[in-house]
Amino acid sequence: MKLSIIIPVYNEHETILEVISRVQTVDLGSIWDREVIIIDNCSTDGTRELVTAIRDPNTKVIFQDRNLGKGNSVRRGIEFATGDFTIIQD
Repeated sequence: MKLSIIIPVYNEHETILEVISRVQTVDLGSIWDREVIIIDNCSTDGTRELVTAIRDPNTKVIFQDRNLGKGNSVRRGIEFATGDFTIIQD
């Protein structure tokens, strides 16, 4: 089974790498795969550059062209989710 984890972000330069690291290291047991979906909501503080550098095959990074709010980011993340279950990490 696969768990999709959606992480909406906006100007999280100081915390985003720690959040991603913690999400990726949670023990889900041997029957679970995971995918992390990061939706950047047009950050202006360097967050975009940080998440662009992520090279993990189980992590998708989607960039919004403008700030459309958290709700829109969550809905957009759901569009990209391929897991059996989806959760939001905020």
